[in-house]
Amino acid sequence: MEQRNVRTFDQFRDEAGRAEPYPLDLGGGNIIEIPAPDTTEQVFTLSENGHKPREALKALCGEYFPQVYAKIKNEHISVFNNLVADMTEHFGMGSAPSGHGGN
Repeated sequence: MEQRNVRTFDQFRDEAGRAEPYPLDLGGGNIIEIPAPDTTEQVFTLSENGHKPREALKALCGEYFPQVYAKIKNEHISVFNNLVADMTEHFGMGSAPSGHGGN
């Protein structure tokens, strides 16, 4: 009988990369460390809400969203854009493979 190389979720977990948290200084020495969006659910939420900036920021910042939003809500939109671009670069999200057909 031919033996196949069967893969397991445990193997995928062991091989998974881990991005360092994103350190963000909210001012006054209050530095938070936002963990990388590393669950499938977070990545799906980011992908599905890319056209909804508030929802994408919620998915990206997780539990730190209220603090980040409080600091950014009255800033010029370029501050938001720069923050999100820097976070996605830090987490290596631009290098994530897209699915068949570009999704």
